[in-house]
Parts: sequence; structure tokens; C-alpha cells
Amino acid sequence: KDGEYWIIEIKVSATSTAMGEVWLYEHCFREDYQNNIPTKTMVVSDEERPNVREALEKDGVFLYIV
Repeated sequence: KDGEYWIIEIKVSATSTAMGEVWLYEHCFREDYQNNIPTKTMVVSDEERPNVREALEKDGVFLYIV
């Protein structure tokens, strides 16, 4: 979208598992497609667990609760 890639992890509950997966996917993507196009990451969930938003936002990962 508009010159950037988005990596989105969708989980029933936004837990540390979702955090680890989105970070791993971003790492693998950057390794496989070494380029200068900006990459953004997001976790989409229907439940927010304690401390998850703060940890994600510190690393620039968006959290969207539906």
C-alpha cells in the first residue's frame, strides 16, 4: 500500500505469542526481500491482554482491537 509493506498477525487474543509471531514474520520478510521499502507491522485481535499494547508500541507495532 502506497509504497510500503504491512505484516499483519490476526489472533483471537493479543498475547505474547502474537507479539513473537509478528516480529518473526517481519524478520523473515526482511531477510527474504532485502529492499528499502518501509515495512509496518500490526496485530489484530478481539482481546487485549495486559501490557501487550505498551510492548508492541515501543517496537513500532500497531495493535488493533476489533
